[in-house]
Amino acid sequence: MTFREFLSKYLGILLAGMLFLYTASSSVFVLTFRMQHIHLYIGNVILIGVALYMLVRWKLILLRGVLVHVLFFSVLFAMISALLNPELTEGYRYSAVMGVYIMIPLYFMAAFVSCSMEEGRKAGDAVALAFRLIVLVQAVWIVLQYVLYHLKGIDLNQLVFKDILHREINVSFIRSGVYYPSGFTWHSALLAPLLVIGVLMFKNTLIRLWFLVCAAICGNTTALIGVVMALGLLFLSALIRGELRPSVLKETIRKTPRWRIVMTIVLLAAFIAGAAWSGILSSVWDRVLYAVGRFSKGGQGDGSTRAHLSYFTSYFEIVGKTPWYRTVFGWGEGCSGFLFEKYYDVHFNGSTFIIECDIVDYLLSRGVVGFLAQYGFMALLAVKGAKTDRRHWILVLCLFVMAFGYNIHWNYLFFFELMIYAALQNGLNFFETGAFRFRERGER
Repeated sequence: MTFREFLSKYLGILLAGMLFLYTASSSVFVLTFRMQHIHLYIGNVILIGVALYMLVRWKLILLRGVLVHVLFFSVLFAMISALLNPELTEGYRYSAVMGVYIMIPLYFMAAFVSCSMEEGRKAGDAVALAFRLIVLVQAVWIVLQYVLYHLKGIDLNQLVFKDILHREINVSFIRSGVYYPSGFTWHSALLAPLLVIGVLMFKNTLIRLWFLVCAAICGNTTALIGVVMALGLLFLSALIRGELRPSVLKETIRKTPRWRIVMTIVLLAAFIAGAAWSGILSSVWDRVLYAVGRFSKGGQGDGSTRAHLSYFTSYFEIVGKTPWYRTVFGWGEGCSGFLFEKYYDVHFNGSTFIIECDIVDYLLSRGVVGFLAQYGFMALLAVKGAKTDRRHWILVLCLFVMAFGYNIHWNYLFFFELMIYAALQNGLNFFETGAFRFRERGER
C-alpha cells in the first residue's frame, strides 16, 4: 500500500466518523456555539476533509444528475437576488448568504457518501446508523420529559441545558402557558420529520408505536399528521399487497419463536400500562381530538390554522405586486417573512422570520425555479425508489402533506433526502443501509 492509498483509506474512515457526528447532532438544536448549531461546525470540518480527500486521490467528487444541481444552484440564484435587492435588511441578507453557506458542505458530504457507496465503502452505513440512533434517543428523551414534568414538575431541558450547562438560548417548548416535550429542541415541530423517518427506518411495531406516542404528546399537529399518515400508508400498502391475509399472518405467527410472541405481548402490555399510569394515553387522545377539531373547522379554527390558510392566498397577491424575476428566482433563502412585513405589516420577535409553511416559503424564498427543483427532486426519489421499497414514496408523500402545515426541511431532513438519492444512484436502498438493526421479520 502506497502512502497515498494509506492516507486515502484512513481519511475516508475519519470522514465516515465525522459524518456520524454530523448526522447525530443535526437534530440537536439546544447545543450551540457562538449562536450557531454544532452540526454546522462539524459540516465545515467535513468539507475541509473532503477537499483533502479529493486532493489526495486527485479526483473531483461530484453528485450525478442535473436536477440535484439545479436544486443547489437555485439557492445560489436566490442569494444573488437578495444581495441585489436594496430593500432587504441586513438580517435577511445574512439569511440568504447563510443558505448558500449551509448548502456547500451538504453537497460535498452527499457527494462523498455517494462515492463511498459506489466503491463499496461504509460511509453510508455510518450515516444510517446515526439516524437510527438519534431518532431513538430523541424519542426516549421526549417521553422522559413528559413523565418528569407531569409527575415531578421537572423541566428536563431547563435542568440540563440551562441550569447545568448554562446555555443562553431557549431550550423548552411552552405554548400558551402549557409545557410540551420537545426532545433536544426548543420546539417540537423541529422533530416532526425525524419522527416520520423513525417510523420508516424501523420495522418493529412497538418502536413505531413509541414514535406515535411522541408525535401525539409533543404538541405539534404536523408531527402527529406525518406519523399517523406514514403508519396508515404502510398499513394500506400491506393490505393491498395481501401481506395481512389471515393465511399469511397465521404462517408468520407459526414461524415466529414463542418466546418472541410472549415478550411482544408482555412489552405491549407494559407499554400500555405505563402510558395509562403516566397520563400519556389521555394526552394522546386529547391531542388527536384537537387535531381533528382544527381540520374539521378549517378556516374557522384557531389562529394558527387561519394564518396557515392565508399564506396561500397572500402568495398570489404578493406575486401580483413584485417583479417577475423575483417570482422566478426568489427573494433569498429565509427571506419569505420580509414580504409579509412589507405588504401586510406582520412582525415577529427578532430581526427576521420565515413563513411557517414550506410550500409558500420555497415559492417566495427560492422562487418558482427553486420550488420546482425541490419538489421535483422529491418526486424523483419517490418514483425511482418505489421500484425497490414502498417507503420511498410514503416518505415523500408524508413530507409533501406536512409541508403545507409547517417548516419541515431542516438540514437533517435535506441531508436524509440526499442520502436516499446517493443510495438510489448506486442501486442501494438507504432504508436498509446500516449495521444496526433489530432482528425482526422484514417488509419491503
